[in-house]
Amino acid sequence: MLLLRSFRRRVSRVQMERGIRVLSSNPDEVKRKRIDQAFDRIDLNSDGVISKEEFFAAYGQAGTTTFAKQIIDASDWPTVQPGTCAKDVAKIMAGSKTGWAVVTGDPEDVSDIVGIVTERDIIRKALSSDTGDVTSMDVGDIMTPKAKLITVSASDSVWEITRVFIDKGIRAAPVLDEGQKLVGFVHVRDAVAQLVTDHSNEMLSINEYLHGSY
Repeated sequence: MLLLRSFRRRVSRVQMERGIRVLSSNPDEVKRKRIDQAFDRIDLNSDGVISKEEFFAAYGQAGTTTFAKQIIDASDWPTVQPGTCAKDVAKIMAGSKTGWAVVTGDPEDVSDIVGIVTERDIIRKALSSDTGDVTSMDVGDIMTPKAKLITVSASDSVWEITRVFIDKGIRAAPVLDEGQKLVGFVHVRDAVAQLVTDHSNEMLSINEYLHGSY
């Protein structure tokens, strides 16, 4: 089917070159021309068929028009210090209605991330403890240190971020600037939504072409 459409499209182009003019005022023809151009860009070997490899080659850098710093959630996040006891951290999490908190080295600098502690970290530590009591244990002994966190850069493209989410099987990640300071968080739902937005028109055109709208 793709071969036939490609042949018909290429014949149409030859006819145009011979002087048969397509009226630009016809919206269907304008859209068809746009689709043809997109098809040609993806059909790298010009065989009239878009292979899986060609599709990924074309969209492998999808989302490069948007970067992490443009879609981050920079709202206030709960912070604690390495010496804060787990009991107090639990209260802070409950008060902020989150299941996690950023551990900072400088109590006056919310971007000075040294790790992240979650409810799961506290529970896991409690289960592995002989007494099951971690209320007096310092967060520094429970948290996931910064060096072990899966982070993304503020300059990473949406596509690069999405690949991280897919490869690592995570749903959110801290975003760090060039100085390794925390500037916010990015969520998989926001990254995917932006990825689709960045290329929605072109992807829609290709989808319509492949499914026989033209």
